[in-house]
Amino acid sequence: MSITQRERQILMTDEAAPRVAYPWNVSASLDKQINSKAFLNYSSKLSEKKILFLDGLRALAILPVLGFHQVSNSLHSFFGSSGWVGVETFFVISGFLITNLCLSELSKTGTINLKYFWARRILRIAPALLVFLAVACVFGAGLPYVLVAAFSCFDILLVTHFIPVNVDAMPLVHTWTLGMEEKFYLILPLVLLTWRSRLTGLEQNKWARSLFALLVSAFLAMVAYRSIHYLCFATSVRLFAGFDTHLDGLLLGAAGAVLLHYKDAFPQFTKLSVHWFVVVLLFAGFVFSTLKIGHPELIISRNPNGILNWWMLKLPLHSLVTTALLVSLLKCSNQSSPVHWLLSNNLMAFVGRLSYSLYLWHGIATNQIYQVLITCQPHLTAHVDVVKYSLCLSLASVSYFLIEKPFLKLKDRFKPRHSAIEPLSRDASCLVESRR
Repeated sequence: MSITQRERQILMTDEAAPRVAYPWNVSASLDKQINSKAFLNYSSKLSEKKILFLDGLRALAILPVLGFHQVSNSLHSFFGSSGWVGVETFFVISGFLITNLCLSELSKTGTINLKYFWARRILRIAPALLVFLAVACVFGAGLPYVLVAAFSCFDILLVTHFIPVNVDAMPLVHTWTLGMEEKFYLILPLVLLTWRSRLTGLEQNKWARSLFALLVSAFLAMVAYRSIHYLCFATSVRLFAGFDTHLDGLLLGAAGAVLLHYKDAFPQFTKLSVHWFVVVLLFAGFVFSTLKIGHPELIISRNPNGILNWWMLKLPLHSLVTTALLVSLLKCSNQSSPVHWLLSNNLMAFVGRLSYSLYLWHGIATNQIYQVLITCQPHLTAHVDVVKYSLCLSLASVSYFLIEKPFLKLKDRFKPRHSAIEPLSRDASCLVESRR
């Protein structure tokens, strides 16, 4: 059956054409999907750029710890009095990131899956820690001390504070910080879940301001509480290693996360335009406080009365500067500041990724294992710094690539399932999670 030229023209017009999926419509749909994938990739790159500096900041936190524990003469001469300040930096970063992850899950799903959250935390901390404890036991750490250190890290009763008092416990002297963080991971999601209906409801901005005020008040109360303990003749180790006396850095990091996550709740803060010059100033303050605050026991030897100022002013001030630096770095992450460049370069990022393994293994590597090595090869004492650096990096790299990374992949099985997530937010959350 033939049709006329006029009928053919009518069929070709938009008015007469039926609304069906022609091949060119399918092509347009595919183009739209491709563009969406391109946007996701672009968003992922933005997210990676946005939080890559966190690895560099961890590198600047681990270096004072290594210097304080005399990993090498060169590091000790530069960072010898700043080890406890480096630990404080880790506390602020942990409080900030873990709170941000919990708030992100809360805003996207309306709840926090406690089973998944605690499983991810265990997979992040426990595997490398348990291997380290086993090796420490082989190299002379007493088994009772190893068991106490392990229990203090996963003490759900919140009563154990591992404070070594014997030479056999010295390889485990730094594990108290892991116990501090694990106890914080246990409490924080429970606290946020009690505010779940408030932080996800119509008045969430109002309650976010209340939560921020609560965290800041708890930070100030913790500083006062610790100072009272000092006036009652508590030891420096008790003040620093007790969960009830040293929660202020974690609390302030959590307050920074609330401030950044609920931007609409803080309109004056949102209007602030953070220029990269402000980041540079805060970074300079961070470096200055890291190098100049010093060790509290060194202050005792010079001025027995001056240590109270260390606990009341100097250490909390470092926490404040670190939190402000974190928030400012995230607020102007789209700017090419010198600080972003410094913290995001490959060397700093690599050291930052190894920071947990370096923290675990540096003590036993540069003491017990080093002593065994020079007993077999005495000529290595002529190159003590190189040998100790090599031992630290080797053990940390083995721990990271053979223990940490495989278990980090298992964490994907315990990620919360979000129903509707913006591409940039989702990618940023995944990237932050990979760094925790």
